[in-house]
Amino acid sequence: MARAPHVFTVEPLGPDTLAIVQCVAIDADVFPYPSADFASSVRSRRDRVWIAREPERARVLGFLSAHVGDQVVRVQGLAVDRASRQRGVGRALLRACVRSELTAGAQAVELAVSVVNRAAIALYASEGFAVVRRLRDHYPARAYGGQCDAFCMRLDL
Repeated sequence: MARAPHVFTVEPLGPDTLAIVQCVAIDADVFPYPSADFASSVRSRRDRVWIAREPERARVLGFLSAHVGDQVVRVQGLAVDRASRQRGVGRALLRACVRSELTAGAQAVELAVSVVNRAAIALYASEGFAVVRRLRDHYPARAYGGQCDAFCMRLDL
């Protein structure tokens, strides 16, 4: 049975301390190590963070952090609060990133995803990303149950 969709907005992360703390908490719950420095990203010209929030600027449901290179945007982390998964939050964050960077003139978006993270791989593939190579020993052994490899996936814009 499908879960009811969340009502949420997607916006760039600003200097809102509570939102930054909520991103850090989601990051710590999802990843075995920090995927982004949220406080620094607010001031950076090369780092971007989009957040999904409940209406009226309430609770953060998820985030996408990325680093902007010369032509390629590299997604560093995409995470959704456990209670908000399977409701379109991750897809909306990914689309906001792609749309924003396409407008800014990027040529591609790349990301690394654990080879065992089938749900994320399926999401990225459904949004047009393709596996371009396998990254051997990309993650520390403790990260994903001993599986250290990742796929590099890319979307050409």
